[in-house]
Amino acid sequence: MCQKLLSLQIPVFKLSDFFFGYNIPQIGKEFDLLKIGNNYNLNIELNSSSNEAKIIKQLQLNEWYLSSLNLPIYLYCYVSDTDTFYTLDTEHNLTIIDPEDIKQSIMEQEVRYLDNLDILFDPSHYLVSPFNATDDFIADRYFLSPQQDNVERDLDSVFTNSTSNIVSIEGDAGTGKSLLLYDYAKKLISKNEQPLIVHVAKLNQGHKDLMQEHHFSICEIKDFMKILENLNNFDIILIDEA
Repeated sequence: MCQKLLSLQIPVFKLSDFFFGYNIPQIGKEFDLLKIGNNYNLNIELNSSSNEAKIIKQLQLNEWYLSSLNLPIYLYCYVSDTDTFYTLDTEHNLTIIDPEDIKQSIMEQEVRYLDNLDILFDPSHYLVSPFNATDDFIADRYFLSPQQDNVERDLDSVFTNSTSNIVSIEGDAGTGKSLLLYDYAKKLISKNEQPLIVHVAKLNQGHKDLMQEHHFSICEIKDFMKILENLNNFDIILIDEA
């Protein structure tokens, strides 16, 4: 990729000031190459081979995270096997882009010089609350972090292939454990399975909306003993803040 960009006669100093492999704290979202500007932000992802679905999801995810900075975003993906640049069109379809357009994005960016990107990214901005932002949660207006995706795959693997039937998920405050739990429950419900969520405090209006309008089964911890005799009605029990 560097050879291709240099062949376009881009001055070397214009290729400086990229952050390489930056991770948003607590979230674990990584950007391969990210350059912050005063007029727009520039992101280039690096892939060795082409997988259209994977690239689309990657760029959509990056767009969602970078949109919190309230600036236009130029999103690209370079695939080394084919020596090709890709981007998303206005309909979020993957399309090949001319390297000259990449050159223009690099040349015209007004760089914002930062020592640490952490000051720009507040992890709390990306953690949708299933019961305080119920509409966003039900409408899938959120993304799971790579760690959350991995945990859900691990859960599926454990419950499918193992005799284990108790799993503990541990993480620091603000890492999205509750979102993970409710997202997993939502996916189970979509497969006609029946999870029970046990909540350690009083239920709020969001919980009631999930129960009344979206077929979630949620109970307060104080009522859990009353449900024990009917546990056969559920496929899995999810305890938030166990």
